[in-house]
Amino acid sequence: MGGNGARSGYVHYITRLQYDASENKIQNMSSGKKLGENLRKWRLKKNMSQGDLATALSVDRAYISNIENGRMNPTLSTLEKIANALGISSSELLK
Repeated sequence: MGGNGARSGYVHYITRLQYDASENKIQNMSSGKKLGENLRKWRLKKNMSQGDLATALSVDRAYISNIENGRMNPTLSTLEKIANALGISSSELLK
């Protein structure tokens, strides 16, 4: 890792507190998981399958699945492409 203190290979997740009214408690939710949930919500709202979205982005369907399941985080550039393919702003995916 060298003497510069850089931590290459480490991924940092932002944790969001989310209120769960059904259980009347606050839950922690990683930003990746929230992004995945928002992506799935918007994709379904636009009547698109994972395959439809993957084709629009020229990526593999498994990549979309991994984002939706919180296993992968897209770059900002890819996030913008996803939002454009869904016809929404990138901020909608991050809410």
